[in-house]
Amino acid sequence: MDLVTPTANVNQPISHEQREEARKNRVFEANCNTRKVQEQRAKAFNKNRQPNNFKIGDLVWLNDGTRRGLDLRWIGPYEITAPRGTTSFDVEYRGDQRNRHKMMRVHSHNMKPYNPPVAWQDEYADVFKHK
Repeated sequence: MDLVTPTANVNQPISHEQREEARKNRVFEANCNTRKVQEQRAKAFNKNRQPNNFKIGDLVWLNDGTRRGLDLRWIGPYEITAPRGTTSFDVEYRGDQRNRHKMMRVHSHNMKPYNPPVAWQDEYADVFKHK
């Protein structure tokens, strides 16, 4: 006699209603487990998450992701013109470089608040030129 494997009642017929009820119970239990895991993952993800404090009209630096060698990582300034959802924004270039995209949609993790250059950086402006 096998004590691990449950015995199958082959001789006992199961009605369609019983089979459907068992299926509904399994689906309900799977959905509950899915919701529970999603809530746990959301809690873990949001544990150390900082809310973005960007508003329309703010000037920001952008990380364009095309940095090579000693190029500057952040470009700008860009002005936030419109929010797109909770984490993305439309931005418009406000600098004096001609080869910049004028309007872009950017996720907030690719932005940081713009701080204008300090006085000693103005003296060496050619060193700090953007791409």
